[in-house]
Amino acid sequence: MSDKRKEEQEDEKNKLHEAMDHIKALLQSGPLPLKDCKQNLATAGLSNRTVERAARKLKLARIVNHDTTPWTYLWSLPCHEIDGEMATPPDLNVA
Repeated sequence: MSDKRKEEQEDEKNKLHEAMDHIKALLQSGPLPLKDCKQNLATAGLSNRTVERAARKLKLARIVNHDTTPWTYLWSLPCHEIDGEMATPPDLNVA
């Protein structure tokens, strides 16, 4: 493998970890609208493809809020750590 290809792979890996860190920071206090998250991450210079790969790696939950018109899609961490203890995301009362 060429040095250039190794460098490209390392850059992709760094971008993926950067995206994962941004997503965890955004969602640490609870679920947020998917659209807002993606806009924030795009503003941080992260491509949509990298953001989607990071979301899959983090196993983010997609939640549909049926109480809004049109329906709002939210992203949530599947579970998060609070003071060293594992906790599930808050109940959103969504159908």
